[in-house]
Amino acid sequence: MAELLADNDLSLLGRVVDGDVPADLIGPLRDQTSRGLVHPVFFGSAMSGAGMAELTDGLSKLLAPRPVRSDDLRGTVFAVERTDKGEKVAYLRLFSGVLRGRQQVTFRRRDASGVVEEYRGRVAGLEVVGDASARRLTAGDIGKLRGLPLVRVGDRLGSDVGPGSEVGLGSDGRPLRAHFSPPILESVVRPACDGREAELHAALTRLADEDPLIRTRAAGGATSVLLYGAVQREVIAERLQREYGIDAVFEQVRPVYFERPTRRGEAVHEFGKRGPNEFWQTVGVRVEPLPAGTGNTLVREAESGLLPKAYHRAIEDAVMATLQQGLHGWEVTDCAVTITHVGCLAPMTVAADFRNLTPLVVVQAFERAGNAVYEPGYAVEVEVPGDSLSAVTGLLLSVGADLGPAVESGPAVESVSTWVVPGVIPARALQDLAAALPGLTRGEGAIRHEPGPARRVRGAAPTRARTDGNPLDHDEYMRFLSNRNLGGGTASGRR
Repeated sequence: MAELLADNDLSLLGRVVDGDVPADLIGPLRDQTSRGLVHPVFFGSAMSGAGMAELTDGLSKLLAPRPVRSDDLRGTVFAVERTDKGEKVAYLRLFSGVLRGRQQVTFRRRDASGVVEEYRGRVAGLEVVGDASARRLTAGDIGKLRGLPLVRVGDRLGSDVGPGSEVGLGSDGRPLRAHFSPPILESVVRPACDGREAELHAALTRLADEDPLIRTRAAGGATSVLLYGAVQREVIAERLQREYGIDAVFEQVRPVYFERPTRRGEAVHEFGKRGPNEFWQTVGVRVEPLPAGTGNTLVREAESGLLPKAYHRAIEDAVMATLQQGLHGWEVTDCAVTITHVGCLAPMTVAADFRNLTPLVVVQAFERAGNAVYEPGYAVEVEVPGDSLSAVTGLLLSVGADLGPAVESGPAVESVSTWVVPGVIPARALQDLAAALPGLTRGEGAIRHEPGPARRVRGAAPTRARTDGNPLDHDEYMRFLSNRNLGGGTASGRR
């Protein structure tokens, strides 16, 4: 280790050359790890959780960010585990302030629809990782918190819970940001034995609470899981069997598409107008496309004083929820939404009425904007023997790849040269390519891939079953609201 660290430290290099190797290298190791000059590797198991103690100890000792100079509590829950009795234990990294046992705290999270949720709880037990005698958690430390049954991975202390929001400062003083790329695969999960659907859904929900890379979605009486790959699917299946005794069957994996508006679209519903008018409220929105990778934004252009704050919040929450299902049922991204009109007839209105009306207005704006469906892609480099180049190129074209020029990558071996074919392929085609390549190349082919640019779907756009009552169909949506109201909702905003 001393020789490795000496490559980036002249003073240490001199000592190593002189044979005076320091007995304690934790200081130089922490400094160079925080600066990204060396990269310690920790071994562990996603299935058993082995290695968690060593990893958290390494995070505490080697990646201590520069604390924010503030008395405000700011921190992030980065892991959740359960005791033998099922109690949640949350691992919290604190970036500013001081946290003590029995203290009342407020956590916030932004769910998949973009809605900010918050809850309050009392820390029943606090253990500082690496210092069992400590009675308080200070900035830069990691703590194990008990007594928070609603806590989930990604929950934050502090008010900033937006996408890409800061989670602390690195050793260079620059903000650190939390980011997970979206999953690109989806599979419906069913229990091997009928009658355990509710248990399976509850188990998957608990796993999602503990792992930010697991996302679930109701799918026609079953539960679908958004995935990053086959390994994650195997880990989930193993945990379901080991921790909950449920043998799960994963149906065929399909890609997760998404939608983007192609142009500006506006829609307004005004109460008091002639024609179909079941609501006593006014809502108007404008949707516009944003550059790829920007994400979604929400701006309120309408005057804030026209409605109580709770009504504005209801509209904004409903907009973000509607973005989860565009015209074709896929999540909408890279979309700017502006709330242009608001209003209501005052004793006839409650916040739920705005939540019911807003999806109708948003999808009307989508229809006028013309949402397009995109599919995720991979940038690939396929390395093949020269005598297989033609067959592999044909396979790539048959799965919808956009290819660049093939390049000869090395000298011929036994008169057969090696070529590299670059390109971009749809994510749905990667497994087919990997399965067919060995047969076409006598087992000599290789694929290197990484997430690539998304591509607009060619031909008919794929659709996904809706779970929001289908605001694309006015009558069907109104029946959905009526049935839901019969279950205990409110009908005060409809006539």
